[in-house]
Amino acid sequence: NAINKNGKGTLTVNGQMKDYHGDLNVKEGTMNINSSLASDSVISVSDGAALNLKSLTLSTTKLNEVDVVGTDGKTSKVTTPERNGSLVAEAGSNVTAETITLKDKSSMKVETGATVTADSVAVADDAILSTAAQSKLNVEKVFVDPTKEGNVQLRGDFTGALMGNDGNALTAEEAKKVMARATGDTSRDRKSTRLNSSH
Repeated sequence: NAINKNGKGTLTVNGQMKDYHGDLNVKEGTMNINSSLASDSVISVSDGAALNLKSLTLSTTKLNEVDVVGTDGKTSKVTTPERNGSLVAEAGSNVTAETITLKDKSSMKVETGATVTADSVAVADDAILSTAAQSKLNVEKVFVDPTKEGNVQLRGDFTGALMGNDGNALTAEEAKKVMARATGDTSRDRKSTRLNSSH
């Protein structure tokens, strides 16, 4: 199931959405959500659209067995699949939130020309934060686990600070470790080159 916000107007949701486990697609106009979303929400914001949130926490809903009552009145077990929460700010979109927290295998992707504004973003576990070239991540602090490798790829405009989960700024070596390389990036390879000259 999916909720699609269409039309150039503004839609404000004050009711609870924490139990809605479908996709949320903001295709046009502005959508304001003044309550929590389910942590396994799959959110996309299209070119020219805006999504304004309070705080957002994305994570993974694990495999789960639930009882389902059929039309014949009999109960059977159904396994629900694992679902990873995600936020994709597509080119030309605008997303604002007080805080964004990414846990488990969730992800946030900010495409070229998109802007995401928040007080902070926290990246934990195996979650991924990725920003494309010419995107804007207007965030004062990005909190990461300095022991994790490659959870963050910031290629766009980011003027904030990378912080450890303990609130301390990362060292240059820790920042290098958590930052993922763009495809084809060889800038961090430790190869030595030898110049040959003939006499």
